[in-house]
Amino acid sequence: MESKFKIWNEPLIHFLLIGGLIFGADRLLIPEQKELIIVDKNNIDFLVKKREDMTLSTLSDQEVDALVTAYVDDEILYREAYRRGLNVGDTRMRHNMILKMRGLLVSEISVPTDEDLKTYYEQNRKKYSTPELVELQHLFFSESSRVPEGLLESLHNNPEKPTKGDLHRPTLGQTTLQRAKSELTDLFGIDAAKALAEADSNQWMGPFTSNQGIHFVRRERIIPPTAASYEDIEDYLIMDWEITEARKLIQIELANVRENYKIVVER
Repeated sequence: MESKFKIWNEPLIHFLLIGGLIFGADRLLIPEQKELIIVDKNNIDFLVKKREDMTLSTLSDQEVDALVTAYVDDEILYREAYRRGLNVGDTRMRHNMILKMRGLLVSEISVPTDEDLKTYYEQNRKKYSTPELVELQHLFFSESSRVPEGLLESLHNNPEKPTKGDLHRPTLGQTTLQRAKSELTDLFGIDAAKALAEADSNQWMGPFTSNQGIHFVRRERIIPPTAASYEDIEDYLIMDWEITEARKLIQIELANVRENYKIVVER
């Protein structure tokens, strides 16, 4: 009988018991630590500026929130991909890691019915429309010294027959163009693009300077979008519908794992 209880007098047994109690108390008393994701003001400013330069419009608070949410979603997917070992033996960039994680989360998508596709088309008609176009006239000079004196006043007096510019090409020189707003910055620079997008008259404006030279521009009219018919794009709708369904599945998984992260957004 004495030998049966002798083991409880061993110091090692006492040490293991005390250690186990401390570990258990630590798990109970200290809350689980969440992985930290910080979206600071510099991140948000960069995302907002990039989008505003592309759209030539000021983002609303809701649009900024959507940008931040998309950024956080991608960060979670990246970290989940890394946690699940998808980076092992793979030296490709972060974007590819996120794509692999998205692919892992998407299960087999069912074949859409005709009703599914027609509903999707009606809900996304804007996606299958031509972009809103700006019709404009443009006068280009390779350098400021080549701009005739008093040109802008002359253009205001004779808007339909302006002085010829340096070059005569579809994008550089006097011509009439039809371009989407998203193309204007690359063609004429950010200042001219904003002026064309926001103009409420058809007066000549300028000079605007880009990395190509000097621009004078005149907005003729805005051409509204035109939606493609369901019959013309029916073959493309299946692929787009499947992509949308896959995104829904990814959002469900993101909602499930988001609780594992502590997210801090610094405005």
